[in-house]
Amino acid sequence: MSRPASYDDGHPPVNDAVTLFDLFFDLPHPAASTMNERARMIEPPEIHNPAMLAEMYEPSNISRIARFAFPCHDDQEYAANLTFMSAMKDATGDDHGGEGILNRFDFYLQEFSSTQHTFALQLSDGFTRLHGHVLRYLPPRRDAKARSDVGRRGARAMVILTRATGGDRFFTAILRTVESVMTEGDGISAPDDWEDRSQDRARSFLHELHRRHSLLIQEKNSQLRLNGAASLTNDDTILSIPGVEYGCGQGFGRNRRRDPNRLDGILPGDFLKYQLPRSLQAGFYVGGMPEDIDSPILPILRCLGSQNTMRLLSGMLCERRIIFVSKSITRLSACSRAASAMLAQGLLSWQFIHIPVLPPHLLKYLAAETPYVVGLLERYIIDVEHVP
Repeated sequence: MSRPASYDDGHPPVNDAVTLFDLFFDLPHPAASTMNERARMIEPPEIHNPAMLAEMYEPSNISRIARFAFPCHDDQEYAANLTFMSAMKDATGDDHGGEGILNRFDFYLQEFSSTQHTFALQLSDGFTRLHGHVLRYLPPRRDAKARSDVGRRGARAMVILTRATGGDRFFTAILRTVESVMTEGDGISAPDDWEDRSQDRARSFLHELHRRHSLLIQEKNSQLRLNGAASLTNDDTILSIPGVEYGCGQGFGRNRRRDPNRLDGILPGDFLKYQLPRSLQAGFYVGGMPEDIDSPILPILRCLGSQNTMRLLSGMLCERRIIFVSKSITRLSACSRAASAMLAQGLLSWQFIHIPVLPPHLLKYLAAETPYVVGLLERYIIDVEHVP
């Protein structure tokens, strides 16, 4: 455990480097059928770290992100299943494993449950840390683009990568909005280029959100330099963007001929408003406070109760090895972040391994002698006995 750095003058310095997000991914399930196989990426409108983007675009890192986005997927189990399907094909001559054939990773809407969770990546430079916010969703089928309730298809995961700490609920709200923009934007008669148009709408929305946040930070930082922290109000922590009007098919492109301050496809006076986390507010100082200080503690109290929560806190203060086990990805992520948030209330930070939802290919980390806090899906608990 450690405490954050203190300020020499007692006040945080103005931070101009804060940015809303660093990269957005829309990834298919690694084992789903090839019907929705294409990965999509959206860069921010202003690139502050080209080297970081170059590293994240490497195929090995995209695969790494996909594993964290789908921690319920086991590469070894899937490889064994492919071997079995190939043997069946050779024995029977029936191509059940051919391209485009549905498998058990394709779902009907009634069978699918959307989940959200978080993870963190350490880049090769040794000090840049990216936080991933994941929302799994079920896209429409290509042959029924405007009907989300028709047919089986593979799940996808939207991932926002950001250097900003905390803000789980903020980024989940953004991802929910992006899902709506991508899947409900064209009404009943979707065109043949539906996938490209949906990505264009998502890009326009994210870029507009990024632009408005940058303008807000520049304006408020100027106030901070002139008048100090007393000049900021609660309204300065709200990020507003003109709201979405589904079915207009025009997305968020700006129409300079009509009104340079309005977005296409909106209702006048209708706004989306997001409460900014501290790490994205004007004047935030990186390292000034623990990253999970704004994460809610309530999830762990609901799951464990007050007595067991106190035992957990004691174990973390003693720097023990702690494993959360659950069937739910969302619950695992929320509880592991809540455990870190308990320490943050005392301005303490967990400095050891912390993986909210452990993918099966990283089970070897459970044999580490150093303290850790990890979340493990219940289906993999039997494999813990075989960890060397």
